Formats: sequence, C-alpha cells, structure tokens
Amino acid sequence: MIVTEPKEAIWAWANNRLKIPWSSDFVGFGVTQDSCLKAVVVYNGFTRRVCYTHVAIDDPKVITRTFVRAVLEYPFVQCDLKYVIGLVDETNESALTLYRHLGAKELHRFPGAGVKDCDFLLLSLDRDDCKWIKGGNYGLRR
Repeated sequence: MIVTEPKEAIWAWANNRLKIPWSSDFVGFGVTQDSCLKAVVVYNGFTRRVCYTHVAIDDPKVITRTFVRAVLEYPFVQCDLKYVIGLVDETNESALTLYRHLGAKELHRFPGAGVKDCDFLLLSLDRDDCKWIKGGNYGLRR
C-alpha cells in the first residue's frame, strides 16, 4: 500500500537510513507491507522548477509501477517541476538501481564524499525524459 501520512513517520524512517534533516516542505511516499514501511521516496528543497529527492529501500520487491508513477507524477505533474535531483551514495545499490531504471542521469561524482570514502553521485531526472508519467510500461511489476 502507498502511504503519504503520517509525514513525521515517513521522515523518521527515511532519516534513520539516509540522515536527512527535517524540512518544512518535506513530502514523502512510502510503500508498506504488513503495516511496515519497506521503501520511501521523499522530496524537499523545492526551488522554482526543481526539487531534491531521497530514496531508501529495504525491500526492492515492493517497488511497483503504481508506486513509481505516483512518486513521479507528484513532482512532474502536480508540482509542474522540470527536474528532480538526488544525491546518492554509490553504496546505496537499491536507490541507484531505481534512479537509473527511471532514466536519471549522473551529473557529477564527488569522490570519497560518501559512506566509507565511496563516491557520492549527483543525479538528475528531467520531466521531458520521463516516460513513466506518459503511461509507459518499463519493466516493473504492477
């Protein structure tokens, strides 16, 4: 089940995994299974036509087409943003797999800035390149 409330619980779950600070513009989407959060995609730092996204996934099997479309329609359709950008540690394989599957492009690599001196990656997803919000079917389960 996709949840957006309670905001504080979604933030706490994401913060526990990603160490992101609370922000007044925080918006989160979570996937629950057996009443437990298994994955979240959250947004903050809304600036003009861009926002930041953060992804934490404990169980990649819960990521469905419905969830992907919901988390992409929010910034690109409801908020009319042009770009979503994310900073991802290269050790966060689940998040990187999702970002890349969605079509995100690597803009910059920060060598040694991530966990255990791994790289931190700056990724961007452009609304014009986002086939998910145009009804495409790109390989995830329903």
